[in-house]
Amino acid sequence: MNPEILEMFCQAVTDVGLFSWWSVSDDGKFQVEFAGTQLWMPPLSPEGPPCGTIALRFEGGVQRFFLRKESRTIAADWPAQLQADSIRPLRLTPGGMQLYFESGSNLWLDDVHRYVEEGIPPDAGALLERPVRLIFWAGEVGLAVAARRMALVSHQGDLDWQLVPQMVSRWWTYWERYWQLRDTPEAVAWDYACEVTIPIVDEGT
Repeated sequence: MNPEILEMFCQAVTDVGLFSWWSVSDDGKFQVEFAGTQLWMPPLSPEGPPCGTIALRFEGGVQRFFLRKESRTIAADWPAQLQADSIRPLRLTPGGMQLYFESGSNLWLDDVHRYVEEGIPPDAGALLERPVRLIFWAGEVGLAVAARRMALVSHQGDLDWQLVPQMVSRWWTYWERYWQLRDTPEAVAWDYACEVTIPIVDEGT
């Protein structure tokens, strides 16, 4: 996996994105879902905005750990509440996601051992069999995952990672048009990610 593409993905997800859901299948697959991303995907309805929801599916020896840096506002059972849609999606920490392939083991392990809420974190040897490593934060809480394989998943199915640069570029083109048409009769459907990605206004023009 190209590390530049992984970094581009993390930036597009965490800039204004949300940690919206997670699930575990009967056969041990683990999936984590993000909404409000800066990745262009087809709308879910003819008149709707582009779908900003993307997921990562982890397979093969999956190990997952919910993390907490401090206890302030989020309930102790926040993972269960998030999975049950009992709380609103959590705002991701901008720049607070790292996605590694065959690298980053020491950084990943350091954060997991320091902030894990429950469970026994793996050692470096166990990570050798799990080259895919994800860690991200949503304010005071976070999630770490290690697995043998990972897939990029949209509502249309699995995606090729090589599409990520195109998805990012197309989203920014759409964002520019969104703001050009906003507050005009031709305005397109309201879009969360566009609304919170506010353009810089040149006061000299």
